Amino acid sequence: MMNTGHNLGMAYMRQGQYEAARPLFQESHELASQLGNRRMVAVNNKALGNWFVLSAADYGQAIPYLTGAYADLREMENQFHLATVCYDLAEAYALSGEGMAGKSYYEEGMRIAAALGNAPLQSALAALAQQCPELTLALNARQRQAVGFMRANGAITNQEYRDLTGASARTATRDLNELAAVGVCVQVGQGRTTRYRLA
Repeated sequence: MMNTGHNLGMAYMRQGQYEAARPLFQESHELASQLGNRRMVAVNNKALGNWFVLSAADYGQAIPYLTGAYADLREMENQFHLATVCYDLAEAYALSGEGMAGKSYYEEGMRIAAALGNAPLQSALAALAQQCPELTLALNARQRQAVGFMRANGAITNQEYRDLTGASARTATRDLNELAAVGVCVQVGQGRTTRYRLA
């Protein structure tokens, strides 16, 4: 029953029928917990975390489920599923604005994917790093704020950067130029109309 519930929930998720999927994951999780099936508890934690990401972009709700799956899979030494949960956690932390917290999961996911020879997961992680540069680059706190702002608003001006971070005009210019130099963003326009958008 617990496998069937989980699999049916996954089928609903693939079809975008999120509201039908969640109760199936919850029932499967509860049954797995009662039976002491840690693998299925972990798999359902991962599924519930992904449900919060996909259905509502609610990373705050997703992260506890994903960290629960991570802890169980790590203890069970299930490397394949652990690597995919590392991807999920890196993405959830980065998109929630806490990219530094996701960096270690990104790095661990890459190490495991390489050790397993899992090229599709390595490619997916590389694409995630391109979308969320804070996972691989040493950005300062102001620059991480700017990346989040650009992700949410499409672009940022020097003035918006200063308002957001409290930086001086000179520091804002330097930080934004550094982001452009490492390929995080591109400069559009010149002078007062200059904006920076994610690359």
